[in-house]
Amino acid sequence: MVKVLLEAHPDGAKNEDASSKRCPVSFYCGNESSSPEILAVLVKSHPAALELKDVEDKVPIDYIKKTRLFEGIIGGRSLGRDDALQETIMAVFRETNVKGLESAVEDFAKSPEVFDLFAWQQFLEIHHRNNPDPGYFVVELQLLFDATWTVLTQANPKTDEASKPLTENLKAAIQLYVSDNNNDRPNLLPEFLTAVPVVKLQKLAATRIFRAHLDSYMRSGIMCIYYFEVFL
Repeated sequence: MVKVLLEAHPDGAKNEDASSKRCPVSFYCGNESSSPEILAVLVKSHPAALELKDVEDKVPIDYIKKTRLFEGIIGGRSLGRDDALQETIMAVFRETNVKGLESAVEDFAKSPEVFDLFAWQQFLEIHHRNNPDPGYFVVELQLLFDATWTVLTQANPKTDEASKPLTENLKAAIQLYVSDNNNDRPNLLPEFLTAVPVVKLQKLAATRIFRAHLDSYMRSGIMCIYYFEVFL
C-alpha cells in the first residue's frame, strides 16, 4: 500500500512563514498502479498550494486534528461544489485508520445538522466520475456504510441514555438515504458507471468489490430493520 504525506499551505503560498502552519494530510490508494494519477489530480485540484513530501511505505503518518479535518464538511446537497470541501472529505475517506471514518460518522450523527448519506454518495460519484477505475468509488461507498453500520450497532439506547440522540439521528439519516435512492437512483449503478467500458465492468463484476457495492445498497435497508427490531 502506498502512503503519501501531503502538506497544505493554509495561505496558499509556499514560503518560510507558511511552513510552520502546514497541516499534514495522509492519503492511501488501494490500487498502487493508479495511485500516482489519483494523487496528481488531488494535488492539482486543491485550492491551496500542496507539496508532495514523500512517497514510501515507511513514511510516518500524522493526522490533522479532528476539528480541522471535519470543519466545513456539513454542506448537505452542496457537497461536490467546493474544492476545499472535497479535499476535506477525501481526507476522511483516505484515512489509513478506518476508525477515522467511523469517528466522522458518529460526529455528524451527533450534530444538529442532518447526516446526509446520499449527499456523501453524490460527492463520491462526482469525485470519481472521471476515474478510469470504478473500484475506487465502490470501495469508498462500502467504507461509508461499514462505518455507519459499526457506529449504529455499537450504540444501545436501551442501556445508554446518552446514545439515544445518536441512534435517532442515524435512523433518520438511513431512512432519508433509502428514500433518496428510491426517488433519485432507480438503478443500482450510478450514471457514471454505466459509461465505463464493458471490459472494465466485467472485470469489476468478477471481484468482491462489485458484490460489496450491491451489498452497500441492501445494507441501508438492513440497518433500518435492525433499528426497529432491536432498539424499539
